[in-house]
Amino acid sequence: MILKLLNINAAARLDPNYKGPTIDATEDPLLKDVRSAPSKDKSSFVAKAMEDFSKFASPPKYLVPDINTLMGFQVEGEAAFDRNGKAIPIERLSILAETTSTGTPARQLPEGATR
Repeated sequence: MILKLLNINAAARLDPNYKGPTIDATEDPLLKDVRSAPSKDKSSFVAKAMEDFSKFASPPKYLVPDINTLMGFQVEGEAAFDRNGKAIPIERLSILAETTSTGTPARQLPEGATR
């Protein structure tokens, strides 16, 4: 039920036509710490994938791992790469990390870079 509430709240916040109330999930400890419980197989797969991915973008400088979006879902990791496929520091480029969601605006990616 809480995951659905967070999904609806996120959709309302992202809809520019919505003018009603929203919930600040960062202010409510019950909503801030909500995480879905992945299966054992998924956890094992994600751990291996992130281990392999960290060879291309090592945390914490190039990869923000295990992001709680406060939208009812988790993101396993966020990284940015330049046009040549080389990892670039993610600091202040992240759009999902907690430091960004609490007010520090994310910078635009350099030209040709991708997330």
